[in-house]
Amino acid sequence: AIAGRIYPDVGVFAVGIGLTAAALKGDTATYLLLQKGASPTLCVTLLAECFFWFAAMLVAMITSAVVVRWLSPGDPRHDASASSIDPVLTHMAASGIPLLGRWLAPAAAANDRVRDRRHTVKHMAVMVLVALVLIRICAAGATDRAIRHGQVCFAVTAAFYIAARRAQAMFPVSSSFWSCCAVVLTCVVAFAFAAVMSGGGDAERLAPVPPSTFLRALPITYVALGIAVTVFARWQTHHEQPRP
Repeated sequence: AIAGRIYPDVGVFAVGIGLTAAALKGDTATYLLLQKGASPTLCVTLLAECFFWFAAMLVAMITSAVVVRWLSPGDPRHDASASSIDPVLTHMAASGIPLLGRWLAPAAAANDRVRDRRHTVKHMAVMVLVALVLIRICAAGATDRAIRHGQVCFAVTAAFYIAARRAQAMFPVSSSFWSCCAVVLTCVVAFAFAAVMSGGGDAERLAPVPPSTFLRALPITYVALGIAVTVFARWQTHHEQPRP
């Protein structure tokens, strides 16, 4: 709660890192490949799990915003003006959630209607494209090797960090909610591509070796670590760029 008054979504960042640390103690996607095989059905299952973890991160976003709002100066019940709401709220992910964001941060909602809507789609498109390309690049040469946690985490971290900074520089948005949504859209495209790659089958490929680079990361790694890194990247752009 104290740190949340300084950096937006610090609670979301903590949850993302915590879930990633928990995932590191478990196994990789190798077990799923051995048990179920690299099939389109597995890709659909993993995609559904991505939405589950994103729902968990949404809870973290809302909870973090409610705590910051509760600690904000003034009484929002009597004065919903921008001066009564902590400025941190205007850049939190929860402020961009449709309908709910208008209650958590009215000033952010007004700014979103004026400026952010013109950049939202472009912002997410740039972030998804850059993230997908960088994940492929960072995992280059690994298509014939077993899955390693460290390599997967590095690929996801580097990809979403650079993608978030690039997207914010080109098409800035006030709330990090749209950047977090881009993480989920990246999962949708990644697992859709993996499903296509898995459809043909490869008799010469070893079972623990994924047919697609995007099957190397588990959904919890994509969503939890991806959102945490995205929030961290936005902290830096928040201080480097003039805000509206």
